[in-house]
Amino acid sequence: MSDMGGFVWHELTTPDPDGTVAFYGRLLGWEAQPFPGSDPPYRVMMAGGAGVAGIYAAKAPQPPGWIGYIHVEDVEAASIRIEASGGRFEAPAEDMEGIGRMLLSRDPDGAAFVLMTPAPRGEMPRPAEGAPGAPIWDELYASDVERAFAFYAGFAGWTRDSAMDMGDMGTYQMFAAGGPAIGGIMRRPEQMMPPGWLVYFTIASVTASIALAQELGATHLFGPQEVPGEMWIAQFLDPQGHMFGLVGPHG
Repeated sequence: MSDMGGFVWHELTTPDPDGTVAFYGRLLGWEAQPFPGSDPPYRVMMAGGAGVAGIYAAKAPQPPGWIGYIHVEDVEAASIRIEASGGRFEAPAEDMEGIGRMLLSRDPDGAAFVLMTPAPRGEMPRPAEGAPGAPIWDELYASDVERAFAFYAGFAGWTRDSAMDMGDMGTYQMFAAGGPAIGGIMRRPEQMMPPGWLVYFTIASVTASIALAQELGATHLFGPQEVPGEMWIAQFLDPQGHMFGLVGPHG
């Protein structure tokens, strides 16, 4: 389980779940396991023997694309802080037996995320650190970096980690949730999509993965670009048009 305030789950809603499962399975080595009793069918994607993400058919009110679940102690208490800071909610909070309580939310820019208080249960299997296919970094493209950081810190307890000066693009502010940095916030480039979140998955070779992603029908948007830690990143649209990122050695 992630630390309090961290991302406890990632999920993709898509108009073509079968094609999407096949794409990410080939690219990231994921194996799909059906979640019992789900309608529409919900596939839990496994990496290294642990569930790392979910994929299911697009269903209102959740917007198509990748979305992260942020671990909070109490959904209702967090929702009060969110509303007071200019956020909003897409639907009432809901409980899923054995899973937890969830609330689909949006920040003041409209970026979507889910509040989650997991149900009490035994420690869930987690992939080994650096295991291929695991989500490793969440990046927010915001209209105002300082406002965005204050918003999420106000209900999730995030703290500032290091920051990088990106010149004309402003500051890249990394954030933590009780441990090492788990993500970053930067000003949204004007030519990009609306403000929103981007999740990065670990891979063994960025160079090889760029070629494979394109072969599988993805659109290559950016990279390879070197980042701290002698790692490289690349960004894509999957064949259904959902944005995601990869991070790993250059290869």
